[in-house]
Amino acid sequence: MAPEAITTGNLLPGAICRYGRRTGYLIEKHVPLTDRVTQPTQSVSGRSVLLAGATGLVGKEVLKQLEADPLVTRIVVLTRRPAPSNSRVQSHVVDFADLEAHGSLFSVDTIICALGTTMKQAGSKEAFRRVDLDYPVAMARIGVSQGARHFLVVSAAGANVESRIFYNRVKGEMEN
Repeated sequence: MAPEAITTGNLLPGAICRYGRRTGYLIEKHVPLTDRVTQPTQSVSGRSVLLAGATGLVGKEVLKQLEADPLVTRIVVLTRRPAPSNSRVQSHVVDFADLEAHGSLFSVDTIICALGTTMKQAGSKEAFRRVDLDYPVAMARIGVSQGARHFLVVSAAGANVESRIFYNRVKGEMEN
């Protein structure tokens, strides 16, 4: 049985959105594993995921869904401040300016980067660029060197390196 097209709400792995595209991550609704379009290719031991930005709007939701997914057996969370841990969630306080020092934490199947800030929070264009461009790019490079197979990053709809809007230009640079 193929998954139905879901036009509202959150989508499941392999579900088909109203535009005919297949999705990647479990968000809210549950479909039996046998009904999923794509069967998991991970080993019996399950998937491991590193999540950065777990305290933000998007990151909190991603973390909830990762915790609810039985196929994810290990979740590594990188934070600036102490955060709760449990048997599946390993929370690590890190200095994002020195991610190389935490390279071993990036030995996971998938990295999800939900880091982000606002100009108001960052205080300057340089600080904004560091959080929204430098840190995600560094995470991707470290992840590749540690064998991560997937890197997912939250960007922006108007991301474009040639944009006159600073925010969209930085997001465009990060995507490139």
